[in-house]
Amino acid sequence: ENIITDLKEFMKFDDAGIRPVRASGARWVTHKLSAMKPIISKFGAYTSHLAALSEDNSTKAADRAKLKGYLKKWLDAKYLLGCAFFVDLLLPCSVFSKIMQSDEVDIVGAMSSLLRTVKEVDKLCTCGLERWPTYAGTLANITEENGQHVYQLQELKCFFQAKEHFTAHFNEFCASVTTCLQTRLAWSNLQLIRDIIFVMETQGWQKILDDESDVGIGSEGISLRVTRLAEIFRVPLEAAGVKLDLLPEEFKEILLHATQFISLSTLDYQAVWWSLFHAPNSNDWSNLLLLVRMLFTLPVSNGKLERVFSTMKLLKVEKRSQMENDTLDDLLAINIDRVPLNEFNPDPCINRWWDAKHRRPNQKPRKLYKTGSNDRDKEANNASSSDDETLILDDWYDFTMM
Repeated sequence: ENIITDLKEFMKFDDAGIRPVRASGARWVTHKLSAMKPIISKFGAYTSHLAALSEDNSTKAADRAKLKGYLKKWLDAKYLLGCAFFVDLLLPCSVFSKIMQSDEVDIVGAMSSLLRTVKEVDKLCTCGLERWPTYAGTLANITEENGQHVYQLQELKCFFQAKEHFTAHFNEFCASVTTCLQTRLAWSNLQLIRDIIFVMETQGWQKILDDESDVGIGSEGISLRVTRLAEIFRVPLEAAGVKLDLLPEEFKEILLHATQFISLSTLDYQAVWWSLFHAPNSNDWSNLLLLVRMLFTLPVSNGKLERVFSTMKLLKVEKRSQMENDTLDDLLAINIDRVPLNEFNPDPCINRWWDAKHRRPNQKPRKLYKTGSNDRDKEANNASSSDDETLILDDWYDFTMM
């Protein structure tokens, strides 16, 4: 029953048959974790199933040999401990990976998630391996019976060698994950990301004003952080006519205005900035608003763009090579930004069709017009002429007979 339940989660049932869901691609971290977690929790069920299939004579000999190979690999303690090890190591990265692949552009959410991931990975790398929750929990559930190490009623092979392997390569694996995160920060640094969040995240503004005594957060900290941002983006800001020396004072004015007239604790940061952009006195903060407008345009992820190209390859195949660009654009828009049928509202489409040109709402059904008067006169003239010709011929015949 456990195996069937897991198969329903990791299998895709459609007209083409039964296929496993994707275990690679843009969201590979999440896919790998969703595959490794059931291995740890249902290890006994899976290995028992493999053992039963490998001894089933109704299975082909070649398939039985493959299943025995799989079973031997699974019963190696390195396989089980490896799953537990990487679940702990990759779990902080999975949240960040999922946010970066989202269709919704959230600059604050992406950068906050990156900072949180870096912090949690550093915490894992500094503490001992025995303090990792999944890895330590798996070790605690492994018992020793008659000189054999058993996990969920299954005997594990080479337990001590596997444990020594991950202890010896602990720092190497942590360094690999840290290097991957650093490549994400190649365009920036942690200090710049903290400064951007400091300016953009409106829910922390009340704390900034309440804690004026803290140099890192108080008024001096405000000037320092905004000045650093201005120096990083000096070239595009000066090209837009921004006065860099006015940015710290304008940000302080925005803080006071927002805390007095906007509910910062209940509104999302995007809604707060929308209110600030449309405030009656927004011209007083024109320089800072240009900086914020530029921060909103920072590229968070190209995940959606990559999905557009993948969708285009599925739509424009060899058999549809003559498809026009307009048709391809329409199909891409339908596939990528479509609305579920239960949420679709056709009223805007109908109104647009109605307003496209002048239409007569109360037009009566068209009449079936009869033949015109001119046509009837022509038919009458043709009939009379034929009658006259007949009379003339009859008279000529009578005359000749006389």
